[in-house]
Amino acid sequence: MSRERAAVMVEHQARGCAELGSPLYAFLLERVARDVREGGPCARALAGYGDAPGPDAVALRLLGGVHALAPRRRGKGKAARKLRAALPET
Repeated sequence: MSRERAAVMVEHQARGCAELGSPLYAFLLERVARDVREGGPCARALAGYGDAPGPDAVALRLLGGVHALAPRRRGKGKAARKLRAALPET
């Protein structure tokens, strides 16, 4: 898929997120679209999905993967401790 086509696909998903009340995902996907146009890491991550139909929500799947990689509160190690210190108590 061309970078421009991928960026347009991501922007479409960003608009959907904004309209459905998810401003964080809309914001992130707008940044992903910019990165795709610039040929950054998001462009490489989406490169193999040129034939994916719109309902596959490839852009949301990308954010889901990033979310899965993010440190969790229950994690151990220096990064997890820093993250816990920055998060509000629940």
